[in-house]
Amino acid sequence: MSFIAHLPGPLPLVQAATTEELANDPEAYCLNWLLEEVSTSINTAAAGGNASLMAIG
Repeated sequence: MSFIAHLPGPLPLVQAATTEELANDPEAYCLNWLLEEVSTSINTAAAGGNASLMAIG
C-alpha cells in the first residue's frame, strides 16, 4: 500500500532507484520531474488590449 497517496494535498511524483541502477543507467530518474516549471502571465487587457502600452516605462 502506498502511504504517499494518503498524504493531504496534491499527490507528489515519486521516483526511486538504487545506487546500482543509477550506476548502470544514468537516466534511471526522469530528470524532467525534478524541475519546477514557472510561468509569467501579463494581463494586457489592463492596457486596453494594447500590449505595446505595457512596454512603456
